[in-house]
Amino acid sequence: MNLPVRCIQCGDIHVITSQEKDPETGLPRWRYTCLDCAVAWWVDQHGGAPGDYERREPWL
Repeated sequence: MNLPVRCIQCGDIHVITSQEKDPETGLPRWRYTCLDCAVAWWVDQHGGAPGDYERREPWL
């Protein structure tokens, strides 16, 4: 069962996933952003495995 991601600040579930450049390494990294309070944090700091969030090509 997949539960929604909750914001680490406000606890809401209006969270999106995006791929951003890590300022320390310069490599792409997945992060969550809350649409309500605008806080953002790295996916691997929230739990789960980084492979769970790999970019996938859309079905044509």
